[in-house]
Amino acid sequence: WVSNQVGTLEYVPCTNLRGALAAALARQEREGDLEPWFGGALPRWSPAWPVAQGDGHVVPMPLSFLREKRDAGFGGQYGIWNTLETDPPAEDHEERMQWVRAGQRWLHVGKDGEPAGVWTVNTSTDMHVALHYERQSNRSGALFSRSAVAQGQKFVAYVRDGGKALAGWPAELLLGKRRSAGNGAASLRA
Repeated sequence: WVSNQVGTLEYVPCTNLRGALAAALARQEREGDLEPWFGGALPRWSPAWPVAQGDGHVVPMPLSFLREKRDAGFGGQYGIWNTLETDPPAEDHEERMQWVRAGQRWLHVGKDGEPAGVWTVNTSTDMHVALHYERQSNRSGALFSRSAVAQGQKFVAYVRDGGKALAGWPAELLLGKRRSAGNGAASLRA
């Protein structure tokens, strides 16, 4: 897929999180911690999902929701049915139904476990000049946009540590590939 627009993930995959932690431990000359942290069946790592401000937490929007075509997302005029728990609506509605997410990528779940609404990760877009691959100089008129998670976004990941192997967490991680300009710097609290 070729485009002038480069998107971003709105979460941190556990493979990236584990790799960033391993690199941080290596920078601290703690190579002996790599095997207990990453070498066995435990600890188990989850992806780092975005955190919503306020109560509750954020999870990926299930793809099993059903809504009326052209309805205005979560809490729209026609409502949403979770077809894993209830029967689909009557047959006369079937031609107007569509299997989709409820308008957004993320679902905000309240403290009581009930859906509280949709949630959006803050992103920013930067424009960049493309480079000529042979000369490594700027191409005239070739721009592309890169989307990135906005500064200050918080994420939460969960770790199951049965053997109590994890201790002395690094204070900073570097996520992503382009680190020379400070991109991907993340503070870590465990």
